[in-house]
Amino acid sequence: MKLSKKLVSVSMFLLILLFLSSCGIIPQTPEGKISGRVLIPLFEMSKDVSGWIPTANAVVTIVDASGVTHTTTTDEEGYYNFEDITVNPNTVITASVTVDENIVILKNVIPHAVTAGEDYNAGEMTPESTALALVVEELLAEGMDPEDIDHEEIESNDNFSDLVEKITEVLEEGGDVTTDPDIVDIINDIINPPVPPFATITFSNYKITDL
Repeated sequence: MKLSKKLVSVSMFLLILLFLSSCGIIPQTPEGKISGRVLIPLFEMSKDVSGWIPTANAVVTIVDASGVTHTTTTDEEGYYNFEDITVNPNTVITASVTVDENIVILKNVIPHAVTAGEDYNAGEMTPESTALALVVEELLAEGMDPEDIDHEEIESNDNFSDLVEKITEVLEEGGDVTTDPDIVDIINDIINPPVPPFATITFSNYKITDL
């Protein structure tokens, strides 16, 4: 009999907790997520409209701290969410969407580690974020420690603005930013700056060559 009363009391207590929780009186444990938005240029289909527009059903991928690839798609407003995952510093997010039979790719990069319970808004994918992510990807491919990658140093490089401009051009033409040879060359110049030519200074009958 006593056991039965205890069971009833526990059941009532749980029901009350459930009711209060559903009413928002008891705060829920936050569920961490990584979110962002994908916008694409309008290409040739709407010359009378300028700017970039959100895209639905873009395929967005990210690799978590354990090396597992997660995939999701954007909603009608171009937003995506990855829930309850942990990522390392300088993790790249990639979005691809097919428009007029062209596969358009944009990227973003998360500069610091994100825990499973943390909410992180990566913001909009843009030519600038894509340029930074492509350089980061190449540095990682060359074996650089993610902790040592400096975003400010990359963005302050003299060639970075050229990279953003070229990526914008390729995206607006519906090209692939990951294979375009000009983009590849600019990224290489950022990571491995070309050696300057020998400087030659001439004084009257003497010539000094700076090796």
